[in-house]
Formats: sequence, C-alpha cells, structure tokens
Amino acid sequence: MVGRALTKQLEKSGHSVVPISRSVVPNGIQWDLEKMTLDASQLEGVEAVIHLAGSGIAEGRWTAARKKVIRSSRIDSARLLIESIERLKERPKVFISASGVGYYGIKHGEPVDEQAPLGNGFLAEVCRDWEAEAQKAESLGLRVAIARFGVILSPEGGALAKMLPPFKLGLGGPVGSGKQRLGWIALDDAVHALEYLLSTDEAFGPFNLTAPEIVTNSEFASALGNAVGKPAKIPAPAFALKLAFGEMAEETLLADAPIVPARLRDLGFKFAFPKLSPALEHLLAEQND
Repeated sequence: MVGRALTKQLEKSGHSVVPISRSVVPNGIQWDLEKMTLDASQLEGVEAVIHLAGSGIAEGRWTAARKKVIRSSRIDSARLLIESIERLKERPKVFISASGVGYYGIKHGEPVDEQAPLGNGFLAEVCRDWEAEAQKAESLGLRVAIARFGVILSPEGGALAKMLPPFKLGLGGPVGSGKQRLGWIALDDAVHALEYLLSTDEAFGPFNLTAPEIVTNSEFASALGNAVGKPAKIPAPAFALKLAFGEMAEETLLADAPIVPARLRDLGFKFAFPKLSPALEHLLAEQND
C-alpha cells in the first residue's frame, strides 16, 4: 500500500523508481529472503534505498511461527539490503527504513516523542532490532532516516480497510475501553513525509510518522461512523479480543499509543491532514471517485 503510493508520488516528482520484490516485476530487482540473495550489481547507481518491507503485524494471533515471519521479513530484509549496499562500488547517499511506533511499547500518560526510550514487548524488540540493522548503513557513508509509522489510514489496505465494511453496516464501535489513544496518519501524509525525509539533508535518525492530533479509540470510532453516515456504538470487548488474538491484541488493538511527530514538526514538515475527521472525509471521497 505505502510502496505503491510512494512510487506513484516519486515518479510524479520526476524520480525513477526501481522496485525490489520477491516476484519478477518489470524494471525491478528480485530478491529471495529465504536464501538471502539479491544481485547487488543491480543497485549500482541508485541514489537512495527505501526499505518498507514487512509482513503485517495484525494478521492474527502471534504464534511462534508468526513472530518469526514478522521479525525475519523486516530484520533479514534490512540486513540483506545493507550487505548488498556494502558490496557496491558506488553506494547510495540515503537509506530510509520503516519502523513502527511499537518501538515505544505501551506508553500511558503524556504524549510520546522521539526522545522517549525503548519500550517493552514483542513489537518494541522487533523495532529495536530492525532499526539497528538499518543504522548500519550509516557506517557505509549513507544518511539514515527511520520512519516510525503509526496506523496508516487508507481505504485500500491496513486497519481502515478492515474497519470500513462493519462500520458501513452500522456494526462498528470502539475497541476495548475506547480510552486508549491512537497514533494515526493519512496515507497521503505518510507518503509526503517519506518524500520529505528523502529530500531533506538534515533528516537523520528516528521520526514519528503520526498526525499531530492524538485521538482516543472512541473518538476514532465516532469520527469514522460520522464519515460513513452510520452509528458507531457496538463495542468490541477487550476480553474477547484477548481471547481471540492474545498478545497481538494487547500490543496493537488495545495499546495506548499517544505518539506525536515532534521531529517532523521541527524539521518544517506540513501535514495536509493534521485532523482526523477531514482526513477520513478525504480518504473516503477518494475511494468513491
């Protein structure tokens, strides 16, 4: 979802984009993460590498096998890219890696910016190791920026796409207590923030890619219900979610994540959709076009 939208935006801005994929794609590079193979020569002359790979974290219960996939799809792929870059005669100038606000764990209390310490839990450990691999590009002479994504809102995929069908039927509502806060960002802003990090020489280190407005889960449910013209009063009880999804529910659906984009703001980035309700209206209008 993000990769496709970013490719479209970068090409619109006059860049040539070379996709890296497990399958054969036109004008792309194929990699094999199981065999850890990638033809490094195909990266010669590339100015920047943007690493967005990673299996979905909210696709189901976190079994041992699922955790292994979540980790390897992020950390092994980052390692393969860095090892390939190291073999190049002409290395890229910039390496941008995705990460997540799960880095901070569950943070009750005041809003959390990039100075907050590493949290506890599976996602925090994954983000820590993922970012550590990405930072190795710095020793190779690349500028490294880390994009710690919140919940990316798009009707084409991710959490919003899964929520829309029940909400459109009037079956949506808050999750758990509804008091947990949500770090979210519209897909448009996520893409433009990545482009901004790519083109801004002063951008290095971690950046929270979340909108300035923090909302509770109940406020999110109400805004989405208003956007689709349906009531949003049917809750999803915390105990049922924990029973169905276990650890995954506790670290994602029920987690308190009051994340703010302090470093993006300080760098001068301007959000097109800093408020939730206009963002949802825009995204759903795009879907209907």
